[in-house]
Amino acid sequence: MGEPRRVVPGAAPETRAPQPSVAASGLHARHSRGFETQGLQAAAPAAFFLRFVPEQARETARGPPRRGTCDLTDVPAFDASFRETLAELFAWRRDVRRFRPEPIAESDLRACLDLAHRSPSVGNSQPWRFVRVSDAARRAAVVASFERCNRAAASAYADERAALYRTLKLAGLREAPVHLAVFCDEATGTGHGLGRATMPEMLRYSVVGAVQGFWLAARSFGIGVGWVSILDPDCVSRSLDVPTSWHLVAYLCVGYPVEEHLDPELVRHGWQGPDLEACCLFER
Repeated sequence: MGEPRRVVPGAAPETRAPQPSVAASGLHARHSRGFETQGLQAAAPAAFFLRFVPEQARETARGPPRRGTCDLTDVPAFDASFRETLAELFAWRRDVRRFRPEPIAESDLRACLDLAHRSPSVGNSQPWRFVRVSDAARRAAVVASFERCNRAAASAYADERAALYRTLKLAGLREAPVHLAVFCDEATGTGHGLGRATMPEMLRYSVVGAVQGFWLAARSFGIGVGWVSILDPDCVSRSLDVPTSWHLVAYLCVGYPVEEHLDPELVRHGWQGPDLEACCLFER
């Protein structure tokens, strides 16, 4: 069993991949305004995976704990215009399955990861481990796992539901230029176990929060993300040769979308509409 190779990042690459035009990406200006990232730094680095962590963040993580005060005049004010833009960002986040082949700018991918690293975590444990899967053989193993699991899932349905299932496109593994496997390091000592003595699953929930952070950040750059869950997690972990204490939480296809829709694909294709109960606030 091996460890993911350490890659200490230097300066952000000078060369950027060609950026899609607003017309080509389907993004209207009003849906992208205010989404620019202002050079945010990543949080403390993962134990084994330093690929996307700026030097400044690594130095901060190595130093002793520091206490400070915050000048309230420096706290940003989030006004109604910002909240409207944020609501648009949430509304236009989609689970993407159809990707264009052009590469993503490395600086944009890193910016999205930096934002994901700012996600909350139980005990400040930061247990997420992002692994970029570029090796063709490893990708092929993931695709094979998906195809096996997808056939098994289809066989679990009957009649019209089975027929409808087989018409759905449920992954963009062959088209997406970037694959990210997101793991939870369940052996991390970061956080000293705080907050998870009675709910150890909070470590994995923390990783889910980081995935959502990455997803929203990517959408702000016009980048689509598709979460593939029809996989054998043990097979994926073996194929990627990660530490045995890492548990697969998400496998993400990342790239510029072929099309954009306000409604979810599973609604559009008649699989499942909104659940009104999920929109309720229950009182006790």
